[in-house]
Amino acid sequence: MFVSAVSVRHCLRRFEEFEIEAHSTRQFTNHVTDNEQERGEEHIRETYTDLVTNQLYENPNPTADSYYCSKDGLRTRLHAELDTAYSVAERAGTITDFDAWKPTDVDEDDENEYLHEEWQRDLGRWLTDIARAKQTGRMYATELQRGDYQIDHADESMTAFDVMHARLHDALEAVDDLPADVTTDLINRLDDAVVAAITGN
Repeated sequence: MFVSAVSVRHCLRRFEEFEIEAHSTRQFTNHVTDNEQERGEEHIRETYTDLVTNQLYENPNPTADSYYCSKDGLRTRLHAELDTAYSVAERAGTITDFDAWKPTDVDEDDENEYLHEEWQRDLGRWLTDIARAKQTGRMYATELQRGDYQIDHADESMTAFDVMHARLHDALEAVDDLPADVTTDLINRLDDAVVAAITGN
């Protein structure tokens, strides 16, 4: 289960509404300067913001604005992203090559604009998967290094982080081999956050 960042902000707004009501009451019960009042309210906002967000786990999806409510929810997501890393590495040899990607029963005469458009869309989904898995590895590196994760098709001595890093490395090498015009078109299609996750260190 996860909650959106909007929900978190809503909770904080409700707290601020409470502060406004409390402020009206305080005017009749104590005498503090406006600066003291502002500093106190800011301290309370900062404290409660940390208390709320520290109990949640940020969604690693670069285009998401949400949080997981429990460690179990996060671990389920991390397991899924480990599978994603395996999938993108397995597809790297075919998805980046139009001739290898296209269905075997398609004649050269049928390689029309529609088929190339389908390939570009499939490439975009593949790159988005890479971005999401890479962001996961970056955000939760410690958890992936220390956590007990069941990993298929990997050396038992490797941590989940090591496995994810190695698989994404293979996939990203294939990205580097894409023709420049294809790469440019994909960058124009993809969300800026996805591009940043792929190109960032």
